[in-house]
Amino acid sequence: MNAVWIRVLGSIYNAVCVAMTKWENWRLEADWEDSYIFKNFAFQFVNFYVSLFYIAFIKGKTLLFGKYEETCHPNCMTELGIQLGVLLISNLLFLQAIEVLVPWIRGRLTLAFANRKSKEEKTQAEIESKYPIYKNTYNDYFELAIQWGYITMFAAAFPLAPLAAFLNNLIELRTDSIKLLVGSQRPPPRGARDMGRWYLVFEGISYIAVLTNSAIFIFTSVQFNVLWPNISFFYKLLAAVVL
Repeated sequence: MNAVWIRVLGSIYNAVCVAMTKWENWRLEADWEDSYIFKNFAFQFVNFYVSLFYIAFIKGKTLLFGKYEETCHPNCMTELGIQLGVLLISNLLFLQAIEVLVPWIRGRLTLAFANRKSKEEKTQAEIESKYPIYKNTYNDYFELAIQWGYITMFAAAFPLAPLAAFLNNLIELRTDSIKLLVGSQRPPPRGARDMGRWYLVFEGISYIAVLTNSAIFIFTSVQFNVLWPNISFFYKLLAAVVL
């Protein structure tokens, strides 16, 4: 259910970010894209990762009216790993399905309506001209950024996450080729000096990952609490900063 709500809220956030970026009325398309990337990924960062941060650092640790608000079963480290595995696999499968099925179905329907209007046999170029237009690489970079966050920021809780991402990327090679060949028009070549603002997104996630993994080991892992059961919050925080 959490994965479903992530997708629903993600669609809403995306529509809000598009509207906000249009209101800013940027002069250049590159400036528009940079502004949109930062705003949308900030929204989506909270949307995709808030449940994991809650389990790792708040659940079972925050007092409410003198009692624990919620407890982890069997412990927060195990629950965090299970939640990460479920979100990682479900989101990757969902994105793969969306990437391939939606453009393919849209292309088939467009072609079917075009053939109904004309009985003449069409060339391959005429057939491909009816496919949807491949707009940009935003969704491809966004998928990689979300995946990068899962496998780096919470690697301590689910060490198999990089393996799952590697297997997904092997499948991604084929699904992207299907999307470009039979799901959309051939994209026109566009020059680019680098990956743009996405570099800052990936770099920011990498810095955050250093902090989150050390904090997970100290505040969430069972091993640390077994070795030092009576250590105060201040010294835990100091250890997390040192690590």
